[in-house]
Amino acid sequence: MTIGGQLTRRAMLASTPALAVAAATPAIAVGDAAENFSAAPSTHAVAEANPLDRVTRISRELSYALADWNDALEGSGPWVARIYPAGSREYPIGFEDSSRCGPSPAIMKLFEEWDELHRHTCNLECSDEEMDGYTRRSSELERQMVALPSTTIMDLAAKIIAVTGYGAYEFSRDAKPNAEIWAELDLLVGRNLRGVS
Repeated sequence: MTIGGQLTRRAMLASTPALAVAAATPAIAVGDAAENFSAAPSTHAVAEANPLDRVTRISRELSYALADWNDALEGSGPWVARIYPAGSREYPIGFEDSSRCGPSPAIMKLFEEWDELHRHTCNLECSDEEMDGYTRRSSELERQMVALPSTTIMDLAAKIIAVTGYGAYEFSRDAKPNAEIWAELDLLVGRNLRGVS
């Protein structure tokens, strides 16, 4: 249903079951599974002998369509598309709320404080007492960062930089708090490598 030629948020969500959860989730997958996704539309396939020309045209059309869709969503998003080659994965088409896919504000705030303390610990003019205080606080910030779930690669990078002191310390799998970060890395590549040296 459209009003004044524009798709309303309610009508859009109701008309597409896969998008009914858009307001509650940061990413959704739509379309058929890969095994049923081989019959892609080919309206301009003959006219566009160069596959890149076709991809460019469709991408441009999608960009305008996404702009119209985001306008209809009345404030959420902006939603962006993630499209992979047909057959490369189970659901090659997905949409993602980009406003909810950035780095964790909590982790970034802790990292900024940790980074400032790290600069102080590199100051050879600090007294032993000051250095001990900086070190204790840095260790506490590292524990707090690791305890929070990572939502982006930036979050993971901040954690690894902190626990290794910008690479000055070993990133052993079994040492705390490294084990928790390794668990997230394992999940990122879809494997559980605990216990593997």
